[in-house]
Amino acid sequence: MTSENGSTATSSMSRGWRIVLIASLALNVLIIGAVGSALLFSRHGGFGWRHGHKFGLMGFAPNLPADRRDVIVKAIKASRERTKPMRTAEREARKDAREALIADPFSEEKLQAALQRVADAEYEMRKARLETFSEVVGELTPEERQELYEWKMRHRRWHHRKRPPKDPPPSL
Repeated sequence: MTSENGSTATSSMSRGWRIVLIASLALNVLIIGAVGSALLFSRHGGFGWRHGHKFGLMGFAPNLPADRRDVIVKAIKASRERTKPMRTAEREARKDAREALIADPFSEEKLQAALQRVADAEYEMRKARLETFSEVVGELTPEERQELYEWKMRHRRWHHRKRPPKDPPPSL
């Protein structure tokens, strides 16, 4: 009888330890995952690919001397202030389109009108960005424009295209 009691006590004790060890492992995985994702996907710090990555002219600006860099940064910051109402209008147009999509008496005409407002707002924002780009690039020297072109070709949006362009870049 003692042998049976001893074996059941050992099996129940090992079962309890097994549950504790599994719970500990799950907690460790959870903590390591939270810390890892905080480091990898953090906006302020971390080591992920997003850290410090800037697009467009703001990403190109550090390649220039400090005095030339300031010209670009100031122009882009001024543009952001000018386009703030446009960004707000674009967000509102998208919100109206989402609301038209789920409206109880659904109206295709209302949805089409809301989508047209979204398209118009996006067009205005794109136009403002291109105007800013044109203004800033107009202030660059020919060598800086060539450097901008080469930088853009290296930092294309489509990362799967690793091939160089077929035609050599035009000399500016």
